[in-house]
Amino acid sequence: MTGVQTCALPIYENIEVIFVDDGSTDNSVHHARTLWKNSRVRVFGAGIHNGKASSINIGLNMVNGEFTFILDADSELQFGAIDILLAQFNSANVGGVAANLRVRNSAENLLTQLQECEYAMNVSIARLWRAKLGLSTILPGAGAMFRTQILKDLGGFDTGLGDDTDMTIKLRKGRWRIGFAPNAIVWTDVPNTLSWLLKQRSRWSRNMVKIRLHKQLDIGNPFRYGVVNTLLLSDLLITRVILPILGFGGVIYYSLRE
Repeated sequence: MTGVQTCALPIYENIEVIFVDDGSTDNSVHHARTLWKNSRVRVFGAGIHNGKASSINIGLNMVNGEFTFILDADSELQFGAIDILLAQFNSANVGGVAANLRVRNSAENLLTQLQECEYAMNVSIARLWRAKLGLSTILPGAGAMFRTQILKDLGGFDTGLGDDTDMTIKLRKGRWRIGFAPNAIVWTDVPNTLSWLLKQRSRWSRNMVKIRLHKQLDIGNPFRYGVVNTLLLSDLLITRVILPILGFGGVIYYSLRE
């Protein structure tokens, strides 16, 4: 994990917290070792920056438990979320469960307020109905729980862009069910400047092209991975590629007509 709330520790007898620092230039490692005076907490400080996927893999190699919850450093786990996430694994075919992401810094300015509305509509609600239909597309890096052995059997996370999307598709290819726990809240910080937001969304778009439309494009083969995954890819192509292109083309067309 890259972060966790202290209130979670006293509740569980069988819990371990792994704090992995990815070569930060502040005093994160020092503070972690000072604050977490507990035998169930381990702190790993990398000397250089290796990227998020590499850091998760370091933590994964240290995990002993049956389930692994991954949390970003800029996110905060709401009390009780672990219980709710664990309850989703009541079926043996559930491989991972996504937490419900909410905006922690929504009061900063208009941009963060608008993203709060976006997360409520396009993240929470969309993931809820997709999970009901078995069409979940991502176990978010900001907050998701997995069966540990699955992650280890898959060799951990691939380095590079889109590690969370890539892992989600790997689970789907293995016919594991992807769950969503709307009441398991993770509060995360969103970009508070336009330039930061554009960089984030540009990265997300590159991830989609790299992972969904290139590396993992074969998930659309119904004879290999099932009809549901074919529907999933078709939905992504329509909503994330075809409709935006048609919309942009329509704007250009009517602009030229005038």
